[in-house]
Amino acid sequence: MTRTRSAIIILCVLLLSVPVSVATTLLLLPLWSWIEAHWGLESLGHSGPADWCYFAIYATTAVSIAIVSNEIRARLFLATRDDRVVFPEHKAPALAE
Repeated sequence: MTRTRSAIIILCVLLLSVPVSVATTLLLLPLWSWIEAHWGLESLGHSGPADWCYFAIYATTAVSIAIVSNEIRARLFLATRDDRVVFPEHKAPALAE
């Protein structure tokens, strides 16, 4: 895989993580309020979750998407590699004795 293609995949994973992580952070408002009440850690402000909440969910989402996409690419590579048919006339040459 070329460096350009790898960079594009990484960029797509990072960009895809943004809306998913924002939605997940907002859906976890009960968790953030429990964390604030239970541990006294500032996690909710007057305008929503604190910045560290967004960053924690963004990092988790980006890593999760990267792992899943890497697994999918690996399975696709193995599937295309294992499905090849090896014909008997295309054997490797014998070693000289």
